[in-house]
Amino acid sequence: MPTQEPYCVGIIQEIGNHYEENIYVNITIPICLVGMILNLLNVLVLTRKTMNSSPNLILAHLAFVDFLYLLTEIVNFWMDFIPPRSGFDIEESYIMTIVFWYSDISSSTFQFISAFLTVQLAAWRYIAVVHPLKERHWCNKKMTRNIVIAGYIVCCVLYAIPYHLSFDIEASTIHGKAHYTVKFDRHPTMNSIRNVTYGLVVKLLLSAVLVGLTSRIVVTLLARKTLREELTSSTSSRSNTKNAKMRQETNRSTAILLAVAALFFIAEFPRGILWLLATINEDDWDTCYYSLVWIFETIININTSITFMVYYTLSQQFRTTSKSLFSRNPCTSVSHQTHAPPALGDTKGTNSFKMENF
Repeated sequence: MPTQEPYCVGIIQEIGNHYEENIYVNITIPICLVGMILNLLNVLVLTRKTMNSSPNLILAHLAFVDFLYLLTEIVNFWMDFIPPRSGFDIEESYIMTIVFWYSDISSSTFQFISAFLTVQLAAWRYIAVVHPLKERHWCNKKMTRNIVIAGYIVCCVLYAIPYHLSFDIEASTIHGKAHYTVKFDRHPTMNSIRNVTYGLVVKLLLSAVLVGLTSRIVVTLLARKTLREELTSSTSSRSNTKNAKMRQETNRSTAILLAVAALFFIAEFPRGILWLLATINEDDWDTCYYSLVWIFETIININTSITFMVYYTLSQQFRTTSKSLFSRNPCTSVSHQTHAPPALGDTKGTNSFKMENF
């Protein structure tokens, strides 16, 4: 049976090779370092008392996972590019081969966890908008924390373990020196599970779920806007002012979710398509996937690095908390914390999941 022709040939391969050799090697480390710093700032801000809410708990875990992902990306970059250019062969060191192996596993697993948390954030917002009467029970902090922890466990079981079992290290001797090579065919079944989980579940299925949830949220909000405009004329000016403030809070929350969802989709969906095509036709691993993988790596690195700027731009509460946290005037920080909105689940205030803290 004739082999199917590769999808990516010629100019696409040339673009990929040029990007890897001239652009990727020069921008990856700066992007990752800046992203790690910004994600640490995200964690610091999102864990303040003034930001105490279920969605912010998810965003804090998302920032922490993105930090770990960028850290493993630096290790992967060093393994892929630095030793070959310095004349050092990492396959001559068993320890370096182990580090390379587990760094690659960790990087992909963190991507899976990040995708899960992004979808959880969209699901929480979906419940708040479409099923507001159920949000108090489903979206409390205890439930949120439990599902976040379950997400870590499920992602490791579904992906990290099959990934680990699909590889093996083979020792050999070349010119009198020991060489250690990572083999991908230790367990073909586990390798297939890994490929399907990464390409179909992590990249495509979760992207589709995210698009579906955000679309339903937008449709529901637009329908409510139309109904609200019809009822505006019959309400008092005071009520209109209060409703306008609530709409602004809702719009900011939805804008943040849409930004996070768009960044995720742009970064993950195209790579998932290429991954599945390469799984179907193995020739596409070299001709297509590995030719473009560095471009997608950069997109993902940028995506995980700019969330602080997205939150700071779209969220007034995030800006206020950031300024108070890094302000040199302690009175400013105390003032902001004194007038902080009630946290989700606080019996002295509102229990409604409106993402006011964001």
